[in-house]
Amino acid sequence: MPKIRKISKLTCQRIGFMQSSAALESLVIKDCSELTSLWEEPELPFNLNCLKIGYCANLEKFPNRFQSLTSLGELKIEHCPRLVSFPETGLPPTLRRLVLRFREGLKSLPHNYTSCALEYLEILMCSSLICFPKGELPTTLKEMSITNCETLVSLPEGMMQQRFSNSNNTCCLHVLIIINCPSLKSFPRGKLPSTLVRLVIMNCTKLEVISKKMLHKDMALEELSISNFPGLECLLQGNLPTNLRQLIIGVCENLKSLPHQMQNLTSLRDLTINYCRGLVSFPVEGLAPNLASLQFEGCENLKTPISEWGLHRLNSLSSLTIANMFPVVVSFSDDECYLPTSLTSLSIWGMESLASLALQNLTSLQHLRVSFCTMMFSLFSINTKKHVQDIY
Repeated sequence: MPKIRKISKLTCQRIGFMQSSAALESLVIKDCSELTSLWEEPELPFNLNCLKIGYCANLEKFPNRFQSLTSLGELKIEHCPRLVSFPETGLPPTLRRLVLRFREGLKSLPHNYTSCALEYLEILMCSSLICFPKGELPTTLKEMSITNCETLVSLPEGMMQQRFSNSNNTCCLHVLIIINCPSLKSFPRGKLPSTLVRLVIMNCTKLEVISKKMLHKDMALEELSISNFPGLECLLQGNLPTNLRQLIIGVCENLKSLPHQMQNLTSLRDLTINYCRGLVSFPVEGLAPNLASLQFEGCENLKTPISEWGLHRLNSLSSLTIANMFPVVVSFSDDECYLPTSLTSLSIWGMESLASLALQNLTSLQHLRVSFCTMMFSLFSINTKKHVQDIY
Protein backbone atom coordinates (compact mmCIF):
# COMPACT_ATOMS: atom_id res chain seq x y z
CA MET A 1 0.00 0.00 0.00
CA PRO A 2 1.52 3.39 -0.99
CA LYS A 3 2.30 5.85 1.80
CA ILE A 4 0.19 9.02 1.91
CA ARG A 5 2.39 12.09 2.32
CA LYS A 6 -0.02 14.95 1.58
CA ILE A 7 -3.78 15.52 1.90
CA SER A 8 -4.88 18.92 0.63
CA LYS A 9 -8.49 18.88 1.88
CA LEU A 10 -9.86 16.32 4.32
CA THR A 11 -13.58 16.70 5.01
CA CYS A 12 -14.24 13.49 6.96
CA GLN A 13 -11.96 11.55 9.31
CA ARG A 14 -12.79 7.84 9.61
CA ILE A 15 -11.81 5.40 12.35
CA GLY A 16 -8.44 3.88 11.51
CA PHE A 17 -7.53 6.83 9.32
CA MET A 18 -4.10 7.26 10.92
CA GLN A 19 -3.12 3.63 10.37
CA SER A 20 -2.86 4.35 6.65
CA SER A 21 -1.38 7.82 7.11
CA ALA A 22 1.68 7.25 9.26
CA ALA A 23 3.94 8.90 6.65
CA LEU A 24 1.72 11.98 6.33
CA GLU A 25 3.72 15.23 6.11
CA SER A 26 1.08 17.80 5.14
CA LEU A 27 -2.60 17.80 6.12
CA VAL A 28 -5.37 20.34 5.49
CA ILE A 29 -8.73 19.73 7.19
CA LYS A 30 -11.52 22.04 6.07
CA ASP A 31 -15.32 22.17 6.40
CA CYS A 32 -15.33 18.92 8.37
CA SER A 33 -18.46 19.46 10.47
CA GLU A 34 -18.43 15.95 11.98
CA LEU A 35 -14.96 16.35 13.42
CA THR A 36 -15.01 16.83 17.21
CA SER A 37 -11.44 15.86 18.13
CA LEU A 38 -8.16 15.05 16.45
CA TRP A 39 -6.63 11.60 16.58
CA GLU A 40 -8.27 9.80 19.46
CA GLU A 41 -6.39 6.74 18.27
CA PRO A 42 -3.04 5.82 19.86
CA GLU A 43 -1.16 6.46 16.63
CA LEU A 44 -0.10 9.98 15.73
CA PRO A 45 1.32 11.27 12.42
CA PHE A 46 4.83 11.86 13.77
CA ASN A 47 6.13 12.89 10.32
CA LEU A 48 3.58 15.69 10.01
CA ASN A 49 5.26 19.06 9.44
CA CYS A 50 2.29 21.15 8.26
CA LEU A 51 -1.24 21.09 9.72
CA LYS A 52 -4.02 23.47 8.67
CA ILE A 53 -7.53 23.23 10.10
CA GLY A 54 -10.39 25.51 9.08
CA TYR A 55 -14.13 25.91 9.48
CA CYS A 56 -14.66 22.78 11.60
CA ALA A 57 -17.68 23.93 13.58
CA ASN A 58 -17.66 21.10 16.13
CA LEU A 59 -13.96 20.62 16.76
CA GLU A 60 -13.46 20.87 20.52
CA LYS A 61 -10.07 19.47 21.37
CA PHE A 62 -6.63 18.42 20.25
CA PRO A 63 -5.01 15.16 21.35
CA ASN A 64 -3.29 15.25 24.74
CA ARG A 65 -0.11 14.05 23.08
CA PHE A 66 -0.16 16.84 20.52
CA GLN A 67 3.17 18.06 21.87
CA SER A 68 4.71 14.78 20.70
CA LEU A 69 4.43 15.79 17.02
CA THR A 70 8.08 16.78 16.98
CA SER A 71 8.20 17.23 13.19
CA LEU A 72 5.42 19.84 13.15
CA GLY A 73 6.71 23.20 11.94
CA GLU A 74 3.51 24.99 10.85
CA LEU A 75 0.07 25.11 12.49
CA LYS A 76 -2.85 27.16 11.19
CA ILE A 77 -6.32 27.10 12.75
CA GLU A 78 -9.22 29.12 11.35
CA HIS A 79 -12.73 29.61 12.67
CA CYS A 80 -13.27 26.59 14.90
CA PRO A 81 -15.68 28.21 17.40
CA ARG A 82 -15.84 25.32 19.89
CA LEU A 83 -12.10 25.10 20.28
CA VAL A 84 -11.51 27.32 23.31
CA SER A 85 -8.12 26.07 24.51
CA PHE A 86 -5.19 23.79 23.78
CA PRO A 87 -4.06 20.69 25.69
CA GLU A 88 -2.22 21.31 28.96
CA THR A 89 0.81 19.61 27.45
CA GLY A 90 0.98 22.48 24.97
CA LEU A 91 2.45 22.75 21.48
CA PRO A 92 5.25 20.82 19.80
CA PRO A 93 8.61 22.44 20.59
CA THR A 94 9.59 22.43 16.89
CA LEU A 95 6.71 24.71 15.85
CA ARG A 96 8.04 27.66 13.83
CA ARG A 97 4.87 29.20 12.40
CA LEU A 98 1.56 29.62 14.26
CA VAL A 99 -1.54 31.28 12.78
CA LEU A 100 -4.77 31.55 14.79
CA ARG A 101 -7.90 33.07 13.24
CA PHE A 102 -11.03 32.82 15.36
CA ARG A 103 -14.20 34.89 15.16
CA GLU A 104 -15.18 33.30 18.45
CA GLY A 105 -14.06 30.49 20.68
CA LEU A 106 -10.38 30.65 21.60
CA LYS A 107 -9.96 32.27 25.02
CA SER A 108 -6.31 31.57 25.75
CA LEU A 109 -3.08 30.80 23.97
CA PRO A 110 -1.13 27.61 24.64
CA HIS A 111 0.77 28.13 27.87
CA ASN A 112 4.04 26.81 26.46
CA TYR A 113 4.06 28.76 23.19
CA THR A 114 6.97 30.75 24.59
CA SER A 115 9.16 27.62 24.65
CA CYS A 116 8.55 26.72 21.00
CA ALA A 117 10.94 27.60 18.19
CA LEU A 118 8.38 30.10 16.86
CA GLU A 119 9.51 32.51 14.17
CA TYR A 120 6.09 33.81 13.06
CA LEU A 121 2.97 34.39 15.18
CA GLU A 122 -0.29 35.73 13.73
CA ILE A 123 -3.41 36.21 15.83
CA LEU A 124 -6.44 37.42 13.89
CA MET A 125 -10.06 38.02 14.91
CA CYS A 126 -9.71 36.24 18.26
CA SER A 127 -12.59 38.18 19.80
CA SER A 128 -12.53 36.24 23.10
CA LEU A 129 -8.80 36.62 23.74
CA ILE A 130 -8.13 39.07 26.58
CA CYS A 131 -4.45 38.67 27.35
CA PHE A 132 -1.30 36.68 26.66
CA PRO A 133 0.22 34.07 28.96
CA LYS A 134 2.88 35.41 31.30
CA GLY A 135 6.50 34.89 30.41
CA GLU A 136 9.05 35.70 27.77
CA LEU A 137 8.55 35.45 24.03
CA PRO A 138 10.59 32.87 22.15
CA THR A 139 14.01 34.27 21.30
CA THR A 140 13.46 32.86 17.80
CA LEU A 141 10.31 34.96 17.18
CA LYS A 142 10.88 37.41 14.31
CA GLU A 143 7.36 38.55 13.35
CA MET A 144 4.22 39.03 15.44
CA SER A 145 0.92 40.28 14.02
CA ILE A 146 -2.17 40.94 16.16
CA THR A 147 -5.27 42.05 14.26
CA ASN A 148 -8.98 42.53 15.05
CA CYS A 149 -8.80 41.25 18.63
CA GLU A 150 -11.65 43.29 20.11
CA THR A 151 -11.27 42.38 23.80
CA LEU A 152 -7.48 42.20 24.03
CA VAL A 153 -6.38 44.58 26.79
CA SER A 154 -2.66 43.84 27.08
CA LEU A 155 0.34 42.71 25.07
CA PRO A 156 2.91 40.09 26.10
CA GLU A 157 5.33 41.47 28.68
CA GLY A 158 8.17 39.52 27.12
CA MET A 159 8.10 41.60 23.93
CA MET A 160 9.83 44.50 25.69
CA GLN A 161 13.42 44.86 26.78
CA GLN A 162 13.73 45.59 30.47
CA ARG A 163 16.62 47.71 31.64
CA PHE A 164 16.96 45.91 34.97
CA SER A 165 16.13 42.28 34.25
CA ASN A 166 17.76 39.08 35.44
CA SER A 167 16.34 37.15 32.49
CA ASN A 168 18.69 35.80 29.83
CA ASN A 169 15.81 35.66 27.35
CA THR A 170 16.07 38.51 24.83
CA CYS A 171 13.25 39.33 22.44
CA CYS A 172 14.53 39.62 18.87
CA LEU A 173 11.38 40.76 17.04
CA HIS A 174 11.89 42.23 13.58
CA VAL A 175 8.24 43.00 12.73
CA LEU A 176 5.42 44.02 15.09
CA ILE A 177 1.94 44.74 13.68
CA ILE A 178 -1.03 45.71 15.87
CA ILE A 179 -4.26 46.60 14.06
CA ASN A 180 -7.87 47.10 15.21
CA CYS A 181 -7.49 46.26 18.90
CA PRO A 182 -9.93 48.82 20.40
CA SER A 183 -9.60 47.61 24.02
CA LEU A 184 -5.81 47.73 24.12
CA LYS A 185 -4.73 50.41 26.59
CA SER A 186 -0.97 50.36 26.88
CA PHE A 187 2.33 48.75 26.00
CA PRO A 188 4.20 46.79 28.65
CA ARG A 189 6.98 48.62 30.48
CA GLY A 190 10.39 48.82 28.91
CA LYS A 191 11.87 49.47 25.49
CA LEU A 192 10.86 47.93 22.21
CA PRO A 193 13.46 45.44 20.96
CA SER A 194 16.47 47.08 19.34
CA THR A 195 16.15 44.49 16.54
CA LEU A 196 12.72 45.81 15.47
CA VAL A 197 12.70 46.84 11.80
CA ARG A 198 8.98 47.45 11.19
CA LEU A 199 6.34 48.77 13.60
CA VAL A 200 2.69 49.25 12.57
CA ILE A 201 -0.02 50.49 14.96
CA MET A 202 -3.49 51.12 13.51
CA ASN A 203 -6.95 51.74 14.97
CA CYS A 204 -6.06 51.16 18.63
CA THR A 205 -8.11 54.10 19.85
CA LYS A 206 -7.66 53.52 23.62
CA LEU A 207 -3.92 53.05 23.44
CA GLU A 208 -2.06 55.53 25.59
CA VAL A 209 0.70 57.72 24.25
CA ILE A 210 3.90 55.98 23.18
CA SER A 211 6.51 56.60 25.85
CA LYS A 212 9.76 58.31 24.89
CA LYS A 213 11.55 55.36 26.48
CA MET A 214 9.98 52.83 24.09
CA LEU A 215 11.75 54.06 20.96
CA HIS A 216 15.43 54.89 20.91
CA LYS A 217 17.93 56.21 18.39
CA ASP A 218 19.95 53.02 18.21
CA MET A 219 17.05 50.81 17.10
CA ALA A 220 17.17 49.06 13.73
CA LEU A 221 13.69 50.48 12.99
CA GLU A 222 13.22 51.36 9.30
CA GLU A 223 9.42 51.64 9.01
CA LEU A 224 7.07 53.31 11.50
CA SER A 225 3.37 53.51 10.63
CA ILE A 226 0.81 54.94 13.09
CA SER A 227 -2.84 55.49 12.20
CA ASN A 228 -6.00 56.47 14.12
CA PHE A 229 -4.11 56.95 17.37
CA PRO A 230 -5.75 59.75 19.43
CA GLY A 231 -3.08 59.47 22.13
CA LEU A 232 -0.32 60.64 19.81
CA GLU A 233 0.38 64.33 20.45
CA CYS A 234 4.02 64.57 19.42
CA LEU A 235 6.51 62.39 17.59
CA LEU A 236 8.98 61.63 20.37
CA GLN A 237 11.22 64.64 19.97
CA GLY A 238 14.79 63.50 19.46
CA ASN A 239 14.01 59.81 19.99
CA LEU A 240 13.20 58.66 16.47
CA PRO A 241 15.64 55.97 15.31
CA THR A 242 18.28 57.26 12.91
CA ASN A 243 17.79 54.22 10.64
CA LEU A 244 14.18 55.20 9.90
CA ARG A 245 13.42 55.06 6.16
CA GLN A 246 9.61 55.33 6.09
CA LEU A 247 7.36 57.31 8.44
CA ILE A 248 3.57 57.20 7.97
CA ILE A 249 1.22 59.08 10.31
CA GLY A 250 -2.51 59.10 9.61
CA VAL A 251 -5.68 60.26 11.38
CA CYS A 252 -3.91 61.35 14.56
CA GLU A 253 -6.11 64.34 15.35
CA ASN A 254 -4.20 65.41 18.46
CA LEU A 255 -0.78 65.47 16.80
CA LYS A 256 0.34 69.07 17.19
CA SER A 257 3.86 69.10 15.83
CA LEU A 258 6.47 67.20 13.87
CA PRO A 259 9.86 66.42 15.40
CA HIS A 260 12.22 69.41 15.57
CA GLN A 261 15.23 67.25 14.77
CA MET A 262 13.93 65.81 11.51
CA GLN A 263 16.96 67.15 9.69
CA ASN A 264 18.97 64.51 11.58
CA LEU A 265 16.94 61.66 10.05
CA THR A 266 19.29 61.27 7.11
CA SER A 267 18.00 57.78 6.22
CA LEU A 268 14.35 58.87 5.92
CA ARG A 269 13.13 58.51 2.33
CA ASP A 270 9.33 58.44 2.63
CA LEU A 271 7.22 60.78 4.79
CA THR A 272 3.41 60.63 4.75
CA ILE A 273 1.20 62.74 7.04
CA ASN A 274 -2.55 62.34 6.47
CA TYR A 275 -5.54 63.91 8.23
CA CYS A 276 -3.75 65.16 11.33
CA ARG A 277 -6.06 68.11 11.95
CA GLY A 278 -4.26 69.21 15.10
CA LEU A 279 -1.05 69.86 13.19
CA VAL A 280 -0.60 73.64 12.93
CA SER A 281 3.08 74.24 12.27
CA PHE A 282 6.14 72.89 10.50
CA PRO A 283 9.53 72.21 12.12
CA VAL A 284 11.64 75.36 11.82
CA GLU A 285 14.73 73.33 10.95
CA GLY A 286 12.95 71.72 8.00
CA LEU A 287 12.43 68.13 6.89
CA ALA A 288 14.71 65.13 6.55
CA PRO A 289 17.28 66.09 3.89
CA ASN A 290 17.19 62.91 1.79
CA LEU A 291 13.44 62.53 1.32
CA ALA A 292 12.39 60.98 -1.99
CA SER A 293 8.62 60.98 -1.38
CA LEU A 294 6.53 63.49 0.59
CA GLN A 295 2.76 63.44 1.08
CA PHE A 296 0.59 65.80 3.12
CA GLU A 297 -3.16 65.29 2.97
CA GLY A 298 -6.05 66.63 5.01
CA CYS A 299 -3.95 68.61 7.49
CA GLU A 300 -6.37 71.48 7.12
CA ASN A 301 -5.12 73.56 10.06
CA LEU A 302 -1.48 73.61 8.99
CA LYS A 303 -0.69 77.31 8.66
CA THR A 304 2.94 77.20 7.51
CA PRO A 305 2.91 78.10 3.79
CA ILE A 306 4.54 75.69 1.35
CA SER A 307 7.20 78.29 0.60
CA GLU A 308 8.48 77.86 4.17
CA TRP A 309 8.69 74.06 4.10
CA GLY A 310 12.25 74.16 2.80
CA LEU A 311 11.44 71.93 -0.18
CA HIS A 312 14.14 73.56 -2.31
CA ARG A 313 16.73 71.94 -0.04
CA LEU A 314 15.43 68.43 -0.76
CA ASN A 315 17.60 67.54 -3.73
CA SER A 316 16.44 63.89 -3.76
CA LEU A 317 12.70 64.61 -3.68
CA SER A 318 11.02 62.97 -6.68
CA SER A 319 7.37 62.66 -5.57
CA LEU A 320 5.24 65.34 -3.88
CA THR A 321 1.55 65.12 -2.96
CA ILE A 322 -0.47 67.95 -1.38
CA ALA A 323 -4.18 67.31 -0.95
CA ASN A 324 -7.24 68.72 0.82
CA MET A 325 -5.31 71.60 2.36
CA PHE A 326 -4.82 75.35 1.95
CA PRO A 327 -8.42 76.13 0.89
CA VAL A 328 -7.66 79.83 0.23
CA VAL A 329 -4.56 79.37 -1.96
CA VAL A 330 -5.30 80.80 -5.41
CA SER A 331 -2.10 80.08 -7.34
CA PHE A 332 0.61 77.45 -7.18
CA SER A 333 3.98 77.94 -8.83
CA ASP A 334 7.37 76.34 -8.51
CA ASP A 335 8.92 79.78 -7.88
CA GLU A 336 6.57 80.72 -5.05
CA CYS A 337 6.71 77.29 -3.39
CA TYR A 338 10.42 76.77 -3.96
CA LEU A 339 9.89 73.32 -5.43
CA PRO A 340 13.01 71.25 -6.16
CA THR A 341 13.81 70.62 -9.81
CA SER A 342 14.30 66.92 -8.97
CA LEU A 343 10.50 66.37 -8.89
CA THR A 344 9.27 63.75 -11.36
CA SER A 345 5.75 63.36 -9.91
CA LEU A 346 3.45 66.07 -8.54
CA SER A 347 -0.11 65.53 -7.25
CA ILE A 348 -2.38 68.34 -6.14
CA TRP A 349 -6.02 67.85 -5.28
CA GLY A 350 -8.75 69.26 -3.09
CA MET A 351 -7.41 72.84 -3.09
CA GLU A 352 -10.75 74.57 -3.49
CA SER A 353 -9.59 78.06 -4.50
CA LEU A 354 -6.66 77.07 -6.70
CA ALA A 355 -7.11 78.77 -10.06
CA SER A 356 -3.71 78.62 -11.74
CA LEU A 357 -0.60 76.50 -11.84
CA ALA A 358 2.89 77.50 -13.01
CA LEU A 359 5.57 74.82 -13.20
CA GLN A 360 7.96 76.06 -15.85
CA ASN A 361 11.12 75.16 -13.92
CA LEU A 362 10.25 71.54 -13.16
CA THR A 363 12.15 70.14 -16.12
CA SER A 364 12.24 66.59 -14.70
CA LEU A 365 8.47 66.39 -14.18
CA GLN A 366 6.90 63.31 -15.81
CA HIS A 367 3.60 62.82 -13.97
CA LEU A 368 1.18 65.58 -12.98
CA ARG A 369 -2.17 65.07 -11.27
CA VAL A 370 -4.58 67.93 -10.53
CA SER A 371 -8.00 66.89 -9.19
CA PHE A 372 -10.95 68.38 -7.31
CA CYS A 373 -9.66 71.92 -7.67
CA THR A 374 -12.99 73.45 -8.63
CA MET A 375 -11.65 76.92 -9.48
CA MET A 376 -8.82 75.69 -11.69
CA PHE A 377 -9.07 77.22 -15.14
CA SER A 378 -5.52 77.44 -16.46
CA LEU A 379 -2.42 75.34 -16.69
CA PHE A 380 0.28 77.62 -17.95
CA SER A 381 4.05 77.83 -18.31
CA ILE A 382 4.38 74.09 -18.70
CA ASN A 383 5.60 72.36 -21.84
CA THR A 384 3.52 69.20 -21.69
CA LYS A 385 4.88 67.72 -24.88
CA LYS A 386 8.50 68.11 -23.91
CA HIS A 387 8.50 67.23 -20.23
CA VAL A 388 5.32 65.69 -18.86
CA GLN A 389 4.31 62.17 -19.87
CA ASP A 390 1.04 61.95 -17.91
CA ILE A 391 -1.41 64.68 -16.92
CA TYR A 392 -4.62 63.60 -15.22
